[in-house]
Amino acid sequence: MENMIGELKLQLMGYFGGGVREDEEVIAELSEDMKGYPGTARAFREGIAQALADPAADCVDLVERGANRAMEGSDEKARRWLAHLRSRLFPGEAA
Repeated sequence: MENMIGELKLQLMGYFGGGVREDEEVIAELSEDMKGYPGTARAFREGIAQALADPAADCVDLVERGANRAMEGSDEKARRWLAHLRSRLFPGEAA
């Protein structure tokens, strides 16, 4: 499990500006998901960037901080997008 978390964190860091690794499939999916929600996506990336500065943050922290930042002032459509994004990142978790 920890290996999977580390791998996902590297994927997220590559996508959200950490520059460590890029996973083309994950990036393509997230980019497609974000097209309809530019403001939410921007806030999500800002939250992720802040979490990446914390060396103790794991990938769940990254997603939660990004989602929390993006949820500020979000409408129902944006909340559904965030739930969808979380389900793509953590397919084994219940919504």
